[in-house]
Amino acid sequence: MSERVKVGVVGVGGLGQWHAKVYAEMESAELVGVYDKDDARAAEIAGTYGVARFPGLEALGAAVEAAAGMHFVDCLRSNVFTPAHMDHTRLDDVYSVIAHRARGYRRTLDGGIENCALADDSNKIPGGGFVSTAGDLVRFAAALEGGQLANKQSCALMFTPTHTTGGRPVPYGLGWMILDRGGKRWVGHSGAQPGASAYLLVSPSDGFSLAVLANLEGVDLLALSVRIADITLP
Repeated sequence: MSERVKVGVVGVGGLGQWHAKVYAEMESAELVGVYDKDDARAAEIAGTYGVARFPGLEALGAAVEAAAGMHFVDCLRSNVFTPAHMDHTRLDDVYSVIAHRARGYRRTLDGGIENCALADDSNKIPGGGFVSTAGDLVRFAAALEGGQLANKQSCALMFTPTHTTGGRPVPYGLGWMILDRGGKRWVGHSGAQPGASAYLLVSPSDGFSLAVLANLEGVDLLALSVRIADITLP
């Protein structure tokens, strides 16, 4: 068996706790630690799986910086943003004037729309804190599939459904949900923060990538992404 990939989970709430469980049971991965802003929650999940509880996202960023020998953001820019030509992806900064940055909204209890709460995401790095575009997300997917960000063996591992140590199949690879569409494998990942929702859908066999963004929080964009892909692909 090849060496297991070491992974950590940032955020172990509703969906994050499921990610931690899946990684802990995967044959091809080793869950080494978790982080959550709720220390009690992080300690609970870390104790459940016998892994480290990272004291903060800064600790994860520091580990990357130590391995790369450069600042975390510079490491991302050098190893991901630049080779993928993601020219419109940058740190989110509530004080900077960022051209074409959309205002975020949320729904009210009576179904109306209001401005979302102010969110300074600089405290989420490396677990978030960036702004991007649909075009840049598609460029990221293309670069990943094209071998600019990872070799083909790593991509195949990321895009392959896994099994628990007990043999139970799991529709999840390394960081990607796995969808079976008529015998064709699609992979995807959602994103969410105050005032924004996102979904990136990829069909590796077709060389097809689709990114859907909404400046409204709490929107499930998977169904819409699949519908667009069904219309677009033969």
